[in-house]
Amino acid sequence: MARKTGLHRRRDSRFWWFKVVLPNGQRLRASTGTENREEAEAYLAKLQYDAYRAGYLGVKPRRTWQEAVVRYLSLKAHLRDVEKQRRLCVKLDAYLGRLTLNDITGDVLWSIVEGGRKKENKPATINRCLALVRSILRMAQLDWQWLDSIPKVRLLPGEVERDRWLTKEEAAKLLSFCPPHLVALVRFALATGCRAREIAGLEWDRVDLERRTA
Repeated sequence: MARKTGLHRRRDSRFWWFKVVLPNGQRLRASTGTENREEAEAYLAKLQYDAYRAGYLGVKPRRTWQEAVVRYLSLKAHLRDVEKQRRLCVKLDAYLGRLTLNDITGDVLWSIVEGGRKKENKPATINRCLALVRSILRMAQLDWQWLDSIPKVRLLPGEVERDRWLTKEEAAKLLSFCPPHLVALVRFALATGCRAREIAGLEWDRVDLERRTA
């Protein structure tokens, strides 16, 4: 019967494993992560169903918030503040950890705001969480094509401004004082808000000239 369902046991693991060919032709061999036969069969059935919907009906599989966090942090691993990002993700796990990205609605976002207020967090602290959610959702939609649409994430008012934008005159003056080999880098920084390390570490596989995005 194990051969009919694609499930089998391995001597080096207590979990059920599967080996299947999905409707799109992709071959998969992996653990189901469960010792229960019925749970393993349900997991495999859902995997095949999602692949069928994606391949033949054009329906995107539902991805989890935790999947998005793992990919996001792996892309940000080279940044200096990645540990701050990771700590914020841990905080957000209490609100989003069990959800798929499609389940994140305005009401869910409001629960993050309410939770922060109950803990007497300042608007700036709550906004950092909301800004991270917005960044991950935007990447899931625009870069990874996991979502067709995302909810609008509004930050709380009342936060003390820490940044000041340069005027065109100030930017021109700054560029005039830059040595020639730094002009392009500074101009890119002014246009994008990226830090020097992010710009210097940017690679071509992360640049889309047609969409004008990096």
